[in-house]
Amino acid sequence: MIYTQQYALEALKDFSKRSPEEFRLTIDELNKRNFVAYLDGAYFEVRIAEHWSEECSDYMTECGYNGQEIWTYSKYYGESTPGEKYKEDSDFLYVLFASDLYEHDMYDVIEEDKKDYSIKEAEKDLDSIFADRLKSRSNN
Repeated sequence: MIYTQQYALEALKDFSKRSPEEFRLTIDELNKRNFVAYLDGAYFEVRIAEHWSEECSDYMTECGYNGQEIWTYSKYYGESTPGEKYKEDSDFLYVLFASDLYEHDMYDVIEEDKKDYSIKEAEKDLDSIFADRLKSRSNN
């Protein structure tokens, strides 16, 4: 296992011990929606999501997750992110999602491209979540 992936697994295990309620929330949300974003209350380090591995998915399964393999996507939102809306705020956000979450849209996607397609869809969802976050902050 690559060092950064080993770090991610160790940090995930540490998170599960240090913050068992938040860890449980993450598993529960994945089981219920097949999707959990940083803003849903899963506050472990973004580096875990950046270096996620099959071993991390396996650990989540050992702890009660019952879906398909977990894939991740992380993105920095800030001044260098295209679009006016990001200039007011910045953050590094991530999403964890079941590998089959976007399958219903993939009837014409070849097998080799399914992960790329899923990641693009996850990015769209994360963009939407971040835009909603900015909107709610400006309304307060």
